[in-house]
Amino acid sequence: DPEVAFIAAVPGQITDASGHALVRNLAAGPHAVTVWLPPRAGQPPRTGHATATVVAGELTELTISLAP
Repeated sequence: DPEVAFIAAVPGQITDASGHALVRNLAAGPHAVTVWLPPRAGQPPRTGHATATVVAGELTELTISLAP
């Protein structure tokens, strides 16, 4: 069975100033990624979905665009 993990930041943030997040020590293989930005400043919530495939000993980069 796939493992499920959540990263939440309330009210802080989990990304750096340029929007990058770093997650370490993931098992090799594919990982489903869901990003959610709550509504704020009159804007609707935004979500994005993708799959990151981690290769042991390598850096995996993933870009997710947030859509309303």
